[in-house]
Amino acid sequence: MKKLTLIFSALVALSYQLAAQTPNAGFEHLNADGTVSNWGSTYLFATVIDTDGHSTGDSVVFDHHYFYSPTTDAHTGTYALMISNAMNYTSGECLSGRAACDTDSVFSAYGSLDFVPVTEVPTSFNFYYKFLPQNNDTGVARMLVYDSMMNELGAASILLTGTHTTYTYASSPIVMSMPGTIAYMSIFFANTTGGHPATFGTRLLIDDVSATPTGITNINKSHMSFSCYPTLATDHVHLLLSGTTANTPAILTITDMHGRQMQQMALTLTGGQPASIDVTNYPAGVYIATIATANGRYGAKFIR
Repeated sequence: MKKLTLIFSALVALSYQLAAQTPNAGFEHLNADGTVSNWGSTYLFATVIDTDGHSTGDSVVFDHHYFYSPTTDAHTGTYALMISNAMNYTSGECLSGRAACDTDSVFSAYGSLDFVPVTEVPTSFNFYYKFLPQNNDTGVARMLVYDSMMNELGAASILLTGTHTTYTYASSPIVMSMPGTIAYMSIFFANTTGGHPATFGTRLLIDDVSATPTGITNINKSHMSFSCYPTLATDHVHLLLSGTTANTPAILTITDMHGRQMQQMALTLTGGQPASIDVTNYPAGVYIATIATANGRYGAKFIR
């Protein structure tokens, strides 16, 4: 039992290391004015100046302190990031809250995009969230990766749907759209996808953002390999960890292609002896099975 505890402790330590290349990934650092360090967005509001030089701006009411602000309703630590909407009563339009990460402590990027240098090449985008939508709003989270010339090489996108009043884990692999060497990344969250009008009152809470790097979790650098079969599953999928004969404690997470977690559990895998997982009640779709061990992180896809 002591050995198992030590291995799981190593996995927890690994998760903190994975978040290191994301600026203020746990939102624990605040600026002097109380805003969240390294996170924010830029908004433009109309101002009309009459012939006498008097200016009149849009009448904007915020659902909370601002579009993005710290909250003590955190997954871990003291703070998380809360994104909320605003209502522009001049134009009669609800303005969607959004936030992106920045290398500067005070957000300085125009719009919802900034480039963050990567210390290790990321393979997946992960975070915990609560989502409190109004009018069936759908939130979105995206990580994009770029080469040294700022050409987009790939992305991970996660749609946030339904009400989640407790923190939920979301993870998505980065899908490469063109070859190249990743040098930068950008991360942003929004309360609407843009294809649906924002609704006043929708709120999104984010915590513990991470970008899983290949330097720690690349399956090709381990003596073990992971497979999931059958690829077309009806009731069960079988997980096989080869390359070892010893019992290997692991944490299994199964997510759909939108990053919604279907199942998470601790299990022990032995080389040559597959573990069987019941997926009978899964909706039809594509799923990603990921296991985290003391030696690395491994993933495989299957279709239900």
